[in-house]
Amino acid sequence: MLNVPDFENELWRLRLDSWRILYAIAEADMVVGVVAVRKRPPYDYGDLERLIKNLQ
Repeated sequence: MLNVPDFENELWRLRLDSWRILYAIAEADMVVGVVAVRKRPPYDYGDLERLIKNLQ
């Protein structure tokens, strides 16, 4: 789980070879949503703040 302050849902990442899949879990709504799929390298989570703002 990724520690993201002021984000009410759980944010997780899944590593799949050189890919990173970021997804959020809203337990209250019983929903799992894919936030982003990024290739690594060069992905360094630099846009994580922007992605979180888009979810809220």
